Amino acid sequence: MKKNKDLPTLEPNLGGGILYKQKPRLEKFIKNKKQKQILISTIIGIILIIGGITLYHTFAMYKTGKSFDVIKAVVPDFSKVYKEKLLNGTDPVLTEDLVPIHINLENGTVTKANIEDKWYDYSNKEWANAVILTDSGKEKKYQDGATIEETDIESYFVWIPKYQYRIQTLTQSTAGNEKEFEIKFGTYNTQDKIENECVAPESGSNGNCNVGDWMTHPAFISFSGSKGMWVGKFETGYKDASSIYGNSHNELNVSKIIVKPNRYCWRLISLYNKFYNSYNYKRNLDSHLMKNTEWGAVAYLSHSKYGTCTESKCSELLPNTNVNFLTGYTNNSDYFNSSIVSRASTTGNYTGIYDMSGGNWEYTAAFMKNGSSAGYILGYSGFTMNDTLFKNDSEIDYSKYYDVYASTQDVSGRILGDATAETLGWYGDFGAYINAGLPFFGRGSDENNETRKGIFALYPYNGEPSYFSTFRIVLSPSLSK
Repeated sequence: MKKNKDLPTLEPNLGGGILYKQKPRLEKFIKNKKQKQILISTIIGIILIIGGITLYHTFAMYKTGKSFDVIKAVVPDFSKVYKEKLLNGTDPVLTEDLVPIHINLENGTVTKANIEDKWYDYSNKEWANAVILTDSGKEKKYQDGATIEETDIESYFVWIPKYQYRIQTLTQSTAGNEKEFEIKFGTYNTQDKIENECVAPESGSNGNCNVGDWMTHPAFISFSGSKGMWVGKFETGYKDASSIYGNSHNELNVSKIIVKPNRYCWRLISLYNKFYNSYNYKRNLDSHLMKNTEWGAVAYLSHSKYGTCTESKCSELLPNTNVNFLTGYTNNSDYFNSSIVSRASTTGNYTGIYDMSGGNWEYTAAFMKNGSSAGYILGYSGFTMNDTLFKNDSEIDYSKYYDVYASTQDVSGRILGDATAETLGWYGDFGAYINAGLPFFGRGSDENNETRKGIFALYPYNGEPSYFSTFRIVLSPSLSK
């Protein structure tokens, strides 16, 4: 019986029946071998109760020559986990630590979702959400449909299903050329050898790609068997910070990570500490600092009919302009569960991702090659080339946790899908590319950048702690974990 590989569980789908055959010797029952006889048909009912599952076996025996053709076991199909046909097998991957939630689209109330019911609907711009609970929240063992207290939530995450997109341009775009991205969800990886498909090329290359080709987004290629990723719903906050000055700590301390609305985002922290805090946050969920291509994956999905676009008309995200660097806001008074703030999310409703326009510049995990020399330009990031991150003999393959960019110091060095050259200048968003002196990407802009903030904004940084920078965490759990 074929197993349903899409279920987020280790148990197989045993629906239908399984046929077993056996051929016992019959000589002791048969006196005259030339004479065919019909043996007595026997029906034996056996009821087995194993772990609450009742298994009915019916045995029918009849003689044909010297063998019995026998046994059929009928096993009921108990798999009822909701799946959206549109996603083609890229439905959310849940683990014990990720609690599925439903967010009321009228008032933003958060309840525990029943995964047998429809708790997400990408065809209707309703993205899947999950939370990580605090230790005290886990002890309460919330039941399906129960309202989850905000104090019991440590972090919010939003599911980005694996997809391929249709390439609009191989050169840099400009303001006024904003177009909806065509998206197809699925676990399939596009191939160069198939017409109208291509494989994501390296930085600065077109590979075998042409305008109009479909390409699996590179954000989903590094993690083997990936069905998608959970992206922090808000910029990362500093737990217990009670003022604009209480969130500035250049330290490694995962216990201070919090991803929630109305929290002071974590600022003045080096790229090194952003990377390793993100990496060590939830190792069992493959947590890591958001890569530049992962930012692009969210941006492109947002700028599609599954995000802010309707009938090919797309809306620009409302920016977070809160002067105190609070997460989930649009201005200084409205945040998350305010109807106007829903327009600041990547879907235009409460189920999307916030703070991707304004808030604070977000450093991403991406390194620029050092010209013809080995290694990368590391600036003031806190990294050195002796760091475990860059060692080939390391027991851990860290390379999947960051993008690598050519030493080309203009947008021609882009990686297709990273929302740099392909969307440069869209909606007037800031568009300055990395260079040897400023080799790291900042994305989304900050609250102070008047009209040029936006999800397609990019700006170069040297990697040092900055008053106007923060970071975002991504989870990439697999079914095997």
